[in-house]
Amino acid sequence: EEKQKTSPSQKNLLAHLLPWEPSLPPSTYTAPQQDEEHTFSVAKGVPSCVTGEHDKCTTPLLARLSSNTHPSRSFTFSLPSSSVETTKNPPTEHSPIESETDADASEVQIVYSRAKSTPFYDLIAFVFQKVKKKPAILPSFIPGGLSSNHKELYKAALDELCKPGPVQAKKDVLVMLSGIINTVTPSGRCFTLSKTIMTSSQLPSVDPNSDTHKEVKEVLKRLLDALYLVFLIEYSHRYADPQFVQLQKTIWQGLCDAVDLKQTESGMATYTTLLIIQLIVAWVEQGSFMPPTSEHVFVSAWTWILNILFAGTKLRVVPGELISRSSTDARQLAETEFGSTTSTVSGRKVDMSLRIQVDNQWRTEIAVFEFKTSSARQHTCNIQQKKSIRLNAAILMDLEERGLDITHHYPIIAEGKGLSMDFYALRRYSDVLGAGRATVRGITLPSDISSLKTFFQSDSILTLFAFKEHLRRFSIDVTDALAQSKASPFGDDDYSYSELEETPMSPPVSNTWLRPSMPQPSMPQPSTPQPRKRSNPFILFSPANKDKKSHGRHRSLAEEKDELDCEDEDDITDTYVKLKVIRPKETSQGVHHNKTILLKPHRSIPALCPVETFKAYTRRLVGKKLQQPHDTCPTIKYNPLVRHIKDPDVAIGAD
Repeated sequence: EEKQKTSPSQKNLLAHLLPWEPSLPPSTYTAPQQDEEHTFSVAKGVPSCVTGEHDKCTTPLLARLSSNTHPSRSFTFSLPSSSVETTKNPPTEHSPIESETDADASEVQIVYSRAKSTPFYDLIAFVFQKVKKKPAILPSFIPGGLSSNHKELYKAALDELCKPGPVQAKKDVLVMLSGIINTVTPSGRCFTLSKTIMTSSQLPSVDPNSDTHKEVKEVLKRLLDALYLVFLIEYSHRYADPQFVQLQKTIWQGLCDAVDLKQTESGMATYTTLLIIQLIVAWVEQGSFMPPTSEHVFVSAWTWILNILFAGTKLRVVPGELISRSSTDARQLAETEFGSTTSTVSGRKVDMSLRIQVDNQWRTEIAVFEFKTSSARQHTCNIQQKKSIRLNAAILMDLEERGLDITHHYPIIAEGKGLSMDFYALRRYSDVLGAGRATVRGITLPSDISSLKTFFQSDSILTLFAFKEHLRRFSIDVTDALAQSKASPFGDDDYSYSELEETPMSPPVSNTWLRPSMPQPSMPQPSTPQPRKRSNPFILFSPANKDKKSHGRHRSLAEEKDELDCEDEDDITDTYVKLKVIRPKETSQGVHHNKTILLKPHRSIPALCPVETFKAYTRRLVGKKLQQPHDTCPTIKYNPLVRHIKDPDVAIGAD
């Protein structure tokens, strides 16, 4: 490479980048005594633009030097003796950079400043480069100046990235690079702070001696006695037959009596308990949870339960696969910083959005709840929880920027699988976010009459009341914080007068001789504008390695399934269609057998289009699958009952 003299601006810049950081050994750098050339070995984390392998820089410019020798990756600095000064006092951010290369120096300084404010910048850049299938070098060491929590997260993420496999499949890495310690899963219990997070996340237990919960316990006992009348006569209810009609009569009578007592706290708790149980009993009577069931069945059931529970508060859950606005902002921020990975950037869809009423509107989102069907695998639920924690972290970061203290005011988040629900807390611990289970065990709604007994004897209803009370207080804290952060017509920036400059609204001077004859010199301004730092971490979601909209129809079924296994499953909004192709048993070309194939329709075809329109379109797709013209495509057997299948595993295992 061509060796050049170093300009004064490059001297100041190299003082930033040379190894005065604590993470590098002192022996790495030796100050030259005379004009001579020094060759430094480049660590794995140095981008290709520094090593001269590519013409254009594609990774963050963080030239970190180590004592390890890499002969194939080296670059040469020509440093005069006068250019090397003591590195104990590196240039400050306000030091002006002078010379003809101000633009290049400014760009590097901004990147360096961003990297210092975001501890995982180089790892995030590596992930984005790998997703975009561009050359990327994984850093070989942990940078200096990080806190103990960030060092542990950095090391754990670095170890995971060193393992084989696509980066999209490593959800733990996305969680850790988002600055989150997730003790809900085993991978997050190896950090120093993990034990503190697990202890501090417990949901405050309900007081069993309070009048409110005494009333609830008495209601549950009365319903249990009504369900097993024989228990009152001669036998234990363990072996008695449930009396469903008698239970319904007791519930209806209790609701009539509790209507007049709704004004008191205990009366409202009794009324809410009876309403929830009456709804559950109606579902049991109708067999609403008998298979086959979809995710929508359970989301709807929990929506009814939670909205009854939140009655009388400023809380409301909204189902319907809504897009989280905070996740949209988080994705746009990351894609703007590290490069776009897809043609369109949209937020993640959520199963249930928890909102509070502000200014007579239900638009302020404070948490999201995710659900899976009862048949979902544990691996799928783990992926779902790691998606949920990043969604809620994005919301929590947004609330913190608007003035909420998320160290002391934090949500309890629900996670569902069928009729079961678990809870975890997400809050700030110093410079990281921590998530831990809020209850020792979750709660489960009864699916048939035989499981009503277990439900009445459990603490499920009391846990729901504790969950409600915590979120009720959290909603008040959020409302107070938002009320103090109302945007003004002139923006949210603080405006203060400087004693060194003339104020914009200085009072008029009556005596002209007091005015200075010469204008006062203005304060010197730095030649480089100060970069806007991001103190909060980037909340990361799965970057897309290709445009699904344009390439989705040209991929094989195996490729689509592999992509589904490594992506957040709820991010796939396409509807899969199972079609059975009926061929003649005997043709001139021999015997053909019927074949079941899986197709993903184009987005332009509505999900509920007419049958003939759907058939006409799918005939063309089937022709492509079978590699024959669509006009000679065999008969398509259309079954509307299996038309909409979200889980591809169901369709793959079809007859």
